[in-house]
Amino acid sequence: MEVSKKNIEKIDYIIDRLIQFESSVSSNDLHRDGYYDEYNDDKKKIEQDFSLLIIALDELGILDSVSTKQGDFINYTPKVLKFKNTYGSYKNYYEKTKEQSNSNETELQKEKKRQELKDKLDRMKFEELEYKFTIRGLEEELKISSLIKNYWWLILSAIGIGISIGRFLL
Repeated sequence: MEVSKKNIEKIDYIIDRLIQFESSVSSNDLHRDGYYDEYNDDKKKIEQDFSLLIIALDELGILDSVSTKQGDFINYTPKVLKFKNTYGSYKNYYEKTKEQSNSNETELQKEKKRQELKDKLDRMKFEELEYKFTIRGLEEELKISSLIKNYWWLILSAIGIGISIGRFLL
């Protein structure tokens, strides 16, 4: 999932707040600290954005969320602290994951190009072999013994006609 810089800041805020208070975080906490000022108190937009943050945190496997009439809440779990100790922040995690993804993509492109070159080389080798077999076949057909072997009937016919003409003239 592609995450904006603003959402990365929000997720880091949520993680820090969960660890600091070992409690739950709601969209109201983010709104109170100025993360939703651009929405002008539009609860629908705020809840939609908070739902996207829940999805991003759910992908990490550290989420324990609860939905109530008052809205969605993210509860503290020890997995949050483990995540914080491992990566330091969501920003670090996201950059490392993106870097690894780019590296994997580059490797896949290199492997694909390498395979294409191998296939092209194999085709060229096959064409070279066909060419060599064709040349050998032509050389074989042009040899004297091959000519005699292939055209013996013509040679015998010519000798027979020559003998017949010779007898007729004598």
